[in-house]
Amino acid sequence: MRWLLPVIIFCLIYIEVSIFVAVVNRIGVFSSLLAIFITCIIGLALVKHMGIKNAQQIKQKLEIGQTPTPEITKNISLLVAAILFIIPGFFTSICGALLLLPMVQNLLVKRFVKYAKFNRKSTYTHHQGEPRQTITIEGSYTEKQTPTENDENINK
Repeated sequence: MRWLLPVIIFCLIYIEVSIFVAVVNRIGVFSSLLAIFITCIIGLALVKHMGIKNAQQIKQKLEIGQTPTPEITKNISLLVAAILFIIPGFFTSICGALLLLPMVQNLLVKRFVKYAKFNRKSTYTHHQGEPRQTITIEGSYTEKQTPTENDENINK
């Protein structure tokens, strides 16, 4: 089991180098490096845009009192896609692009939502679909000193 991660990393490096050599033989070194750089920039821009959109959806669901489990799963896939886009290479860029597809994200949501369990504790109840309301109570206070045993003995 401890050899699993090094084997996966070795396989990933082997696949990346193999694909890179094949692409270099087709289009040249400069064009290959430029393509990797461009896919990294475009992929990260897409991840940023989709992440902002997904964060807004999470906020809306939380405001109406629903659990945003599908959106959280999509955010995790966006995070993994961003990491894959940061790693230079064609294979990781393709895998990152696959994680950006809504069809793949929905498949991941269907797979992982059944394993996700959220315990939600609330101090008040609200109706489903209605936004939560904040209650503000204004007022003033004065401090009163509580009598001690010595004060009670003095008053006697």
